[in-house]
Amino acid sequence: MDQEFQRYQNRGKFKQALLNEVRLKYVSISRFSRHTGINERTLGLIFKDKQALSLDKLDIITEALSFPPCHFYKDYINECFINGHVHYGRASEFIVHCYLLNQVELAEEMKSYLIEDTSKRQVNQTIMEIAEQLFLIGKTDVTEPFYDYIIQGEETLSEKLAIAVLRKYTIVRLRKNVEQTRQYLYKLIDMVGNLPTNSELIFHDNHKVHLKYQCQAYFLIVKYFNSREDWEQVYYYASKLGAISVGDPYYHPSSIIYKISSLRERGHLNEALILNQEISNFGSTYERLSIGNQRLIEVENGNQDVIPAVLEWIENDDEMKLFLPIMLECYVKNENYIDGLHMYQSYKHLFDEPFHSVMLLHQRRKSRLFLSAAELFFKLGNQEDACIYLAEAIELSLESKNLSRFQKCMLLFSMNIHMIRQSELNLIQASIKRGEIQYG
Repeated sequence: MDQEFQRYQNRGKFKQALLNEVRLKYVSISRFSRHTGINERTLGLIFKDKQALSLDKLDIITEALSFPPCHFYKDYINECFINGHVHYGRASEFIVHCYLLNQVELAEEMKSYLIEDTSKRQVNQTIMEIAEQLFLIGKTDVTEPFYDYIIQGEETLSEKLAIAVLRKYTIVRLRKNVEQTRQYLYKLIDMVGNLPTNSELIFHDNHKVHLKYQCQAYFLIVKYFNSREDWEQVYYYASKLGAISVGDPYYHPSSIIYKISSLRERGHLNEALILNQEISNFGSTYERLSIGNQRLIEVENGNQDVIPAVLEWIENDDEMKLFLPIMLECYVKNENYIDGLHMYQSYKHLFDEPFHSVMLLHQRRKSRLFLSAAELFFKLGNQEDACIYLAEAIELSLESKNLSRFQKCMLLFSMNIHMIRQSELNLIQASIKRGEIQYG
């Protein structure tokens, strides 16, 4: 009770101090009202502590009195209490605003008062609202403790807990923490059914954001398995995404694209072609992608005649990196080693460019690129270059934990071991050793 009375007194002193500044610089409240646009009666009630002072009005008053931004924020903390308890709405707005303006100490102080409040259900709800607003405006660096609080404090498989796990997964994924990413992925998979399909978050300035938590979760799950080339899981979760995203202009076509990739990678090329016909219905961007998919599938099916059309379709190096190993594999499959070598020479800069990416998807694409070159050079009888590329492919496949690619590397190695000299064998063994260290 003493603390409540102290806050009441401090609040009154603060508002009296504001009134004194107004009289000193503007003489009367009416002049100050005309200058700020704040209703004169409202100002009178605020200064008498008979009406709460909102944060946006405090900012207007601060500027009108020629004080620097946030000058009175320390005093405003008392305004975030009512009858001895935290006022959740004002506290939430104050914390978000302080983080946006890098007033971290004040935000943390108000957060500590909020967490100490006895109404845990309301505290959890407020913590979640703060975290979501900060997350959605890009302040992900400060949101993790808020989500951790929810994860540690929720006792049931609630909607809030599921959202907190989704956000925590997103945060650790951005940090490239492989073990934590995997841990929270499987937590997310367990809780995805508790996520709302459609939700709405209202910010303190009353603008609304529509959120599709479940779609976002399934999309991230699909991306995880796609980066690891676990094609059965890609198809399974892409189907889940497709089922709940009908009509959505982004998530639904994305689900189809991932299903096509899964079918193509597993050799179900006819099914992939049939499904690919749906993509062009989603606009010009997807129409172009549909054409690319069709040509990619035809090349994978061994049709080297379509390769010139593929080269015309490709617009940048990223697309070339995706298609190039598949085209080289097609030439090898057709025993057309001369055209394969010509293609390699034309795009040798893509093989030679420095590669430092830690992204699994990039590592796996690069390992496939190197493996396709190794296979081509073995067919050409150039075991020296073949072994150099094979060693690179082995190391990258292990580093990215791509066991299926590693097995393909070792199959190619065993098929050509009779051609390999001791120095080249040592090179490959060293790559295996380095890759195993990375693999853990």
